[in-house]
Amino acid sequence: MCRWIRVLLVSVPLLFVFLVAPSAFAQTWISALTATTTTTTATITWTSAVPANSQVAYGTTTSYGSSSILNTALVTVHSAALTSLTAGTTYHYRVLSADSTGVLVTGLDNVLTTPAAAVSVSVTPTTATAVSGGTQQFTAQVTNTSNTAVTWSATSGTVSTTGLFTAPIVTATKTVTVTATSVADTTKSASATVTVNVAIGILTLSPTSITFGSVTVGQTSPVLLTTLTNTGNASLTITSDSFSAGDFTWGGQGTCDYNTLTPGASCTYSAKFTPTATGTRTATIMIYSTASDPAVTLPLSGIGTTAAAGTLAVSPVTLALGSVVEGTSGTASGTLTAGGSSVTVSAVSSNNTAFTVEGLSLPVTISAGNSAAFTVMYSPQATGAVTAALTFTSNAQSSTTVETLTGTGSAAPVHSVNLSWSASTSSEISGYNIYRAVYASACGSYSKINSLLNTGTLYTDSAVVDGANYCYATTAVNTSNEESGYSNVVSNVQVPAP
Repeated sequence: MCRWIRVLLVSVPLLFVFLVAPSAFAQTWISALTATTTTTTATITWTSAVPANSQVAYGTTTSYGSSSILNTALVTVHSAALTSLTAGTTYHYRVLSADSTGVLVTGLDNVLTTPAAAVSVSVTPTTATAVSGGTQQFTAQVTNTSNTAVTWSATSGTVSTTGLFTAPIVTATKTVTVTATSVADTTKSASATVTVNVAIGILTLSPTSITFGSVTVGQTSPVLLTTLTNTGNASLTITSDSFSAGDFTWGGQGTCDYNTLTPGASCTYSAKFTPTATGTRTATIMIYSTASDPAVTLPLSGIGTTAAAGTLAVSPVTLALGSVVEGTSGTASGTLTAGGSSVTVSAVSSNNTAFTVEGLSLPVTISAGNSAAFTVMYSPQATGAVTAALTFTSNAQSSTTVETLTGTGSAAPVHSVNLSWSASTSSEISGYNIYRAVYASACGSYSKINSLLNTGTLYTDSAVVDGANYCYATTAVNTSNEESGYSNVVSNVQVPAP
């Protein structure tokens, strides 16, 4: 059914009068209605009896819900575009046109159906490279159908049902096409191109040459290495090698032993440099294998330089031994450091016999940048401060290196033991005797050390030996010259060492 509606705007504010015409009028006023569809769009065309604007209401139900853009141009031949439609979906629509007087005519409900989207197939990756007999995994994506299954095929080699391509065995590069065909629509397919290469081993060196830099004539450089890697896609075997004449020799640290390297595997060659003359020195190592390049060259180079005399430094410049008791010894440490090149120390001497050197086994060679430690012992034979010179003789730029030594001899201390005790409570006490014993793990035999009776309760034992341990006891003597037993014993009294 169609409705004819005339809207009249009269001068009375907010008063509208709607005139509804029979649907038969709409059918004669709007004619030649057509709908042209794609999967996501539709174009609606119609004609109107008089010039009018253009609009279409549409939706998946008769409630519509969406509208095309209103075209305000007054025409008799109309066209409206519906966009963003869903493929394979039925839509309801009706056209609307209003003339210049405001009469709006709404067409009857119509139905259109967008066509289903065509089945589409894609393959990933689209190009690939495989080695002879190798494999490559492909995946296929099928859209616009619930049946996403594909059938795989290849112009050479084989493809599994899961898309795993196995390349043919080739003796020259070959191009193969791998195709996935939709099961739902066998007219739809997608392909990938595979380049199948011959399997070869490739021997790659890193670094491609070994440079030893400057080395003193007659000296040997550190061992340097190069790494050989099979960067190809087939195993290779190192069959032999050769070393050209020169100042270079095998380093003895390489791991390549005429072995077979699988793809990606590595091993090393090593060399060292001992220049026999100054200037640039060169040599080559030839490596033979079953790789694509059967002979690989490893260049070697180095520069022979004249040996420059090294330097010898002593630290500290002044070595203070401090105060040492006469008859004993004290020590202090110093170091010798070589700079520039190796230095050989052949002799060391002191101008004072109180100072001696220990810890150096002469001659001693100190390599550049390294140090050798030594110890100076000071054994004063007299008291007082002394200064001496310690002279090291070597093949350094300066043949002698001097260190100043200082020390002070001090007199041995005089030790004594001061004793005190409580007075006896007995009557008629005339004095006390003091007894001493040497202490080892226990007190030994006691001997009286006072020559005269000690009338007081204090006594100083000045006849002790430095570093010895003693025990002490006292006795009381009365006027009848009667002597008591030992008092309590003081044991393990330690006299300091000098």
